[in-house]
Amino acid sequence: MEPTVISQIPILYQDSDLLAVDKPAGISVHNNEDPQNLLKLLQNQVQAPKLFPVHRLDKETSGVQLLALNEAAAKNLASEFEKRA
Repeated sequence: MEPTVISQIPILYQDSDLLAVDKPAGISVHNNEDPQNLLKLLQNQVQAPKLFPVHRLDKETSGVQLLALNEAAAKNLASEFEKRA
């Protein structure tokens, strides 16, 4: 059975600092060796110089993935996750 090719990631929310997407199962968040990784797919959809994942979902896990759109937002969100806020 051939793997499913994903060309679009559903964007659930976006503002100037945060991006929330519906990550499908079967793709890694940022494995550079995987041609179907979330960051590569989103670079084709989102106009942002860099995306910062603020938490991890396993490759086979689907769900809401949060990404910061700038370094300051990434630091703030990482702090909130660390505090479990």
